[in-house]
Amino acid sequence: MNRTCLAALLGGLIVFAWGALSHTALPIGHMGIQTLEPGPEAAAVAALTAQFPQGGTFRMPDMERVPKEQWPESGPTGFVVWRPDRPYTMGKYMITEFISNVLAALLAAMLIGCGSLCSTKLLCRATAVMGLGVFAWLSISVSQWNWYGFSTSLMIGEGLDQAIGWFLAGLGMAAVLKPKAA
Repeated sequence: MNRTCLAALLGGLIVFAWGALSHTALPIGHMGIQTLEPGPEAAAVAALTAQFPQGGTFRMPDMERVPKEQWPESGPTGFVVWRPDRPYTMGKYMITEFISNVLAALLAAMLIGCGSLCSTKLLCRATAVMGLGVFAWLSISVSQWNWYGFSTSLMIGEGLDQAIGWFLAGLGMAAVLKPKAA
């Protein structure tokens, strides 16, 4: 169990470091994300503050409350995460991210440690860990692209980020969790 915890810590650290690199030094972490210019941003903030002072997560159009016969054939769609009073505490966000990376790596380490994912070959086990990252991306990010209209470039960037990060973590974790001799 100690090797599993060490592998989880190493894997979480690798994914965390990869995420820092992909979001600060590489374009992968920002693919498909655009920012508003100051004038339009101020107008959007004023409109959202007036309409939704409490904040929340919103989508449009609201197809659940509209009968199917009245659904538009085309038109604008949107997905807004509006948090007007969220404190921007980078340290808290970094700690939460690191903990979630280590917990995800712990699940992967438990699977490759017991031989559930692939053979004894390091590259195969690292690829299996990458497959877990791709699985999560397919399950979550592609659904957001499909249902909420997230941009294709955002989805591609997230897919690359998950695949590369978890492959690198898988290499480190598989090296720590060497298979037991038969």
